[in-house]
Amino acid sequence: MSRNYYCLIAGLPEIQPDQTKKVFSLSEFKSELEEQLHAEDFELVKQLFHIYDNENLLNMIQKRAFNEETPANLSQQELEEEIREPGMLKNYMSDFITEVQADDNLAADAVKMENALTNAYYSDAVKCKNPFLSQWFEFDLTLRNIITTLNCKKHDIPVEGQLMGNYEINHTMAKSSSKDLGISVEVPEIERIVQIFENSGLMQRERSYDLFRWEWLDLHTTFSYFSIEVVLSYVIKLMIVDRWMKLDQQTGTEMFERLLNDIETSYQFPKEFNINEGKR
Repeated sequence: MSRNYYCLIAGLPEIQPDQTKKVFSLSEFKSELEEQLHAEDFELVKQLFHIYDNENLLNMIQKRAFNEETPANLSQQELEEEIREPGMLKNYMSDFITEVQADDNLAADAVKMENALTNAYYSDAVKCKNPFLSQWFEFDLTLRNIITTLNCKKHDIPVEGQLMGNYEINHTMAKSSSKDLGISVEVPEIERIVQIFENSGLMQRERSYDLFRWEWLDLHTTFSYFSIEVVLSYVIKLMIVDRWMKLDQQTGTEMFERLLNDIETSYQFPKEFNINEGKR
């Protein structure tokens, strides 16, 4: 059943861009959502935050420190218990841990482990029952696979085995020698994606691809208004902003401003709400 969140969306946290420091907390925003969303809808939010569980899981398997600063769903103790006895979570992480523990070659290769976990995550995520979220993961997975293919072909690396998922489009890209990778029908935006890849420096390229993701989110929530899809889109954008605040302060600030402008264009929200302080 579709639920509307009038007060939550009308009162989305106001984010004030700051040139010298972050002024928001993903963890606190996640806690706010847990209080205000229906339990079933909050499970959708948690699907997005599993990327931080993935990070922590890899850290722990490789004997690195658990990162308590991220808005992960699982605690260090929960992951420790799952590593000791895989299967309690009954999800892709359980299967991944079992696979690593049974394969010494996989366990010894950090890059292969990360790729295997990312692949497992997306394979699970695209099956999400929420159409918007499922489509988002399919879109993001396809974009990542296209970028990987372009990189492989540029550096004469075999594409087979490098892409996530077992999709026909992957086989088409791997075999294609054309500039559009043979997928112009399936992905009409391929020309733009290739153009970004060919004509941008690394940081500008990453920024352009994130703006491409941003546009997809805007397009697919145009008529959603007060639905959970608007909340999910906001969370994804906030995660993009958070990543850029860590990578590049100026770009992060610009994305903050864009997110704030997007919200102000559509909704009025209470000035007294501050994401770091809660409602006064």
